[in-house]
Amino acid sequence: MKKDIILAGVGGQGILTIAKVIGLAALETGLNLKQAEVHGMSQRGGDVQSGMRLSDSSVYSDLIPRGQADVIISMEPMEALRYLPWLAPDGHIVTNTVPLVNCANYPSTEGLDEAYEKLGECVTAFDSEEVARQAGSPRSANIVLLGAAAPYIEAAAKGSYRLPKTVNDSVNQAMSVAIATMRALDGQIKVLDKAIEQQFQIIPNTLTSIPGIGKVYSAGIIAEIGDVRRFNSQASIAKYAGLVWTQHQSGDFEAQHTKLIKSGNR
Repeated sequence: MKKDIILAGVGGQGILTIAKVIGLAALETGLNLKQAEVHGMSQRGGDVQSGMRLSDSSVYSDLIPRGQADVIISMEPMEALRYLPWLAPDGHIVTNTVPLVNCANYPSTEGLDEAYEKLGECVTAFDSEEVARQAGSPRSANIVLLGAAAPYIEAAAKGSYRLPKTVNDSVNQAMSVAIATMRALDGQIKVLDKAIEQQFQIIPNTLTSIPGIGKVYSAGIIAEIGDVRRFNSQASIAKYAGLVWTQHQSGDFEAQHTKLIKSGNR
């Protein structure tokens, strides 16, 4: 097994951090690794490139021949295209779509889009910076991109623990059974949820008007409460069902927006 990966971008985008993460993961799983970096002009907005060669056998050179890179991971769209001649026929490009214009003759957005359209399905292109912002960590756009590239470098970790064949077959069989069981249970849960929702339609109630309480949850509350005549008041029913909000008071002030209690019948 071997995997040749090219990391590309511009200085300050975290390309070498991606290289470190991949390198540490490779060493942890027992793979052989060689890496070459080019980042002399990175502090001036120049391009940064790192070539990584992972293998379960000896790696004698850190240079990736043209046409042999399995994956190109790029934080900058034009930089990905720069290394296109190194991509293998069955290789894949994972790139950020936000351009960092650092030269006078930088291609237009339309030109970049046209170039990627011609490449077709071998490209995964998205705004990793926006995804990072939505996740609340704007500086982690490089790690977001690495996550998107994970399926394409997964083979680098597959079989890297080098378990004996008899043990490996047993582990794979056990995992297959466990996964099949989880999928079967998930399917049964969906069927039951749908049946509960259908039955729930004939029961008049207003519980679903409360934010966060759906039909299945409401049906569970009604089933748990049972005969309402066994309760002394509406307040005792609400408390039993966990439909009571915490109180926050200070003098004449009483908060209006509080959280549901985490108690009730357990």
